[in-house]
Amino acid sequence: MVMLFSCFFFTSFFMWLYCYQNCFNQYNNKIKNNLISAAHSIFGVVFSGILLQDIQKVTENNLYNFAVNGSILENYNCSSDYYVNMASLYNNYITHDVAITFLSAFSSAYFLWDILYIYHFDQLSEKALYIYHHLTMLFMNYSIIYSNNKYEYLMLFYYGELSNFFTYIVYHLLKIKHPLVTPLKIIQCVWVFIL
Repeated sequence: MVMLFSCFFFTSFFMWLYCYQNCFNQYNNKIKNNLISAAHSIFGVVFSGILLQDIQKVTENNLYNFAVNGSILENYNCSSDYYVNMASLYNNYITHDVAITFLSAFSSAYFLWDILYIYHFDQLSEKALYIYHHLTMLFMNYSIIYSNNKYEYLMLFYYGELSNFFTYIVYHLLKIKHPLVTPLKIIQCVWVFIL
C-alpha cells in the first residue's frame, strides 16, 4: 500500500514539474530544485506539525479520561524519565495511519526524485552526502510507518525540516544576488540555534 502511495506521489511530482516548469524558466536548475525542496519542507513541517499536535491532544484527553474515571495506567512506570513516558504514551495513541502513510509517501517520493535529479545532472561525486542523507531519510520514512516509535520519528522529521526553513531562502537570495542575504544569514543562525 505504501508503495502505491509513493508511486502515485512520485508520478504526480514529475507531472507537476513537467506541467509547470514554464513558471520557473527565469531560474536555473539549481534554483528550481531549491524551490521544490522548499515546497517539500514546508508541506512536511505543516503536515507533521498538525499530526504531532493532534497526537498530543488525543493522548492528553485520554490521560484526562483515565484520571477522571479513576483508571490506573497499566504498565506505566511513573518513576521513569518524563519524556520517555510521554513518548511511549503518545506512541500508544497514534491513530493516524493513513495520514502518516500519506506524509511518508510524499516525503519518500521527494527523496527519490532528488536522488534521480542528482543522478540525471551527473552530480553524484559532489552530492554523495545528499544521497546518503536521502537514503537515511527513506529509511526514516519507512520507520515512521512500521516502527513502534512513530512519535519520535515524526518529531525528528518535524524539527529536521523546520530547521531547513531559512536555508532555502538564503540559498535563493544568494543565487539571485539579493541584498538581504547577510541579515537573513544571521536570522538563519539564530533560527537553528533556537531549534
